[in-house]
Amino acid sequence: MVTYSAEGPQYVYLNDAALKILGRSREEVEQRPLMEMIAPESVDEVLAISRRSAGGEATPSRIEGVVQRPDGTRVPVVAVGGPLQFDGKPGSVAFFWDVSDRVGAEKARLAESQRLARVVEAAPDGIAIVRGPIILHLNSAGARLLGIDDREKAVGTSLADVMLPEEVPMMMRRMRAAAEGKHQGDQVYRVRHKDGSIVSAEVSSIPYEHEGQPALLAFVRDVTERAQLQEQMARAERLASLSTLAAGLAHEVNNPLTAAMLQVDVIEHELRSALGPTAAGGVFDRIRDLRKTQERIADVMRDFAAFARTGNDKREAVDLNLIIGAVERMLAPMLAKKGRYSSQLGVLPKIRAEASRLEQVFVNLMLNAVQALPEGRDGNEISVRGRVLGDGRVCVEIADNGVGITTENLRRVFDPFFTTKPVGVGTGLGLTVCHNIVSSYGGEIEIDSVSGHGCTMRVLLPADAPAPAVPPRTRVMIVDDEPHLASTLRLLLEARHEVVAFTCGEEAIELLLKGAPIDVVLCDLQMPILNGMELYRRVVERRPELKGRFIFMTGGAYNNNADRELAVTRGPLVEKPFDAAEVEKLIQRVGART
Repeated sequence: MVTYSAEGPQYVYLNDAALKILGRSREEVEQRPLMEMIAPESVDEVLAISRRSAGGEATPSRIEGVVQRPDGTRVPVVAVGGPLQFDGKPGSVAFFWDVSDRVGAEKARLAESQRLARVVEAAPDGIAIVRGPIILHLNSAGARLLGIDDREKAVGTSLADVMLPEEVPMMMRRMRAAAEGKHQGDQVYRVRHKDGSIVSAEVSSIPYEHEGQPALLAFVRDVTERAQLQEQMARAERLASLSTLAAGLAHEVNNPLTAAMLQVDVIEHELRSALGPTAAGGVFDRIRDLRKTQERIADVMRDFAAFARTGNDKREAVDLNLIIGAVERMLAPMLAKKGRYSSQLGVLPKIRAEASRLEQVFVNLMLNAVQALPEGRDGNEISVRGRVLGDGRVCVEIADNGVGITTENLRRVFDPFFTTKPVGVGTGLGLTVCHNIVSSYGGEIEIDSVSGHGCTMRVLLPADAPAPAVPPRTRVMIVDDEPHLASTLRLLLEARHEVVAFTCGEEAIELLLKGAPIDVVLCDLQMPILNGMELYRRVVERRPELKGRFIFMTGGAYNNNADRELAVTRGPLVEKPFDAAEVEKLIQRVGART
């Protein structure tokens, strides 16, 4: 029990428990004022309360302070009391107790909390506390993942603001389920970094109480590289299975299609010889229409064959300037109709490739750019730029300011049979074929696009030096198990070459091993009894001078082993269907080898 005055409280009575807390005997207490037993840090507050009480003002019923023992030990105490008059003086009955254990525990909890905060801050992965989609706390790693310079600015913002819109509904569903105590496994979300790039973030979360209210503690890891690798592996698996199907289909269709196309040439030649130059042109118009139909089928099958092809040995140094110039001339009417076209290539190094396949790539990419431009809009523009990169690669950029590609579709543009074009306009193989062709030459295609803001396609290819040309020769052997195709080829070639044709590989080997003077062997790769590679091996074992004299034909179905063997033979590969002019060029080139 104490009374109050301006000089401070004066004790009236202290029990033994109070003396124990003060660390003093009753005699010591009686010999000195109570204020000397108050720790310096609590003196001002105790004096203020005493003065207010002495003046008749209300004072708190509960106060916290610190008393000081003779040995200097400070003891935190809590006092609770009520007003009481002693001999007409204001005072109170106060109950106080030692709260050292509680204060120590609080200090320990504070220290542990500070250590935990340091661990969270130093963690290599992002850690966030969220309530709903709202960020309550974000560590430095999480801020770096999002490209946030000041992580404090992220507090109070919504995760929905940084996530791709299509990811938000899933995030909200999972958050609601987690808040209800339902376990949620790891989930990969795509978020947009402040530099515009897309980051794949793997998130796991657990219920967490923050400032007395339920929240979620989320652990976030950047798995962008892993996601890209998984996507590439999945695409490779899809391509592998589909290319097997495409190769088989191409082989089955191209053999009869080649024979049909060559037969049309034979029929036209014989009709012109029989009817003479003055014959009516109607029948020849029908033949021309038939040839166009065959060529449309051939174009589709070439796409399938190109899609299935894993390699190609028909490579030479080609001029990109000439290839792109030819594509520009081919597409000039379409380009002029759609908008403004500009080209700035400079002089680019040559590329070791097949010119027709690179032409196919640039035709496809430029057509995509044309089709991306809205009809009738002013300001439509396509530009082509060429340069050599610091690493020596040749870069050709095709940029348009058209409709662009959505983030979702950007991930799938190289997938086979994926297309955003209307039914009947695209097969979904164009970009896949382009990707396969460029990859086969050791290059890559990069795409930068934002929906509604145009697209830039970047073709990167290694430069190479030119290869020497070779003169033609004219003695030809044809080996193909399809009698129709073998005889048709013989008819087309025998006017310009000395030609012998076989449908049996053993008969062809027998003639060659007898020393027949053959300059070029035009041989099918896929034959049921004796395939082209086995025929080649048996012949060159006895006649090594014929090693570079083979031209191989295929309907599209050949594997990586055949691809490697072809590289050893140095023999070019012609894919069915083909025309006579294509075969003629190869015969002249291979026949001229010494």
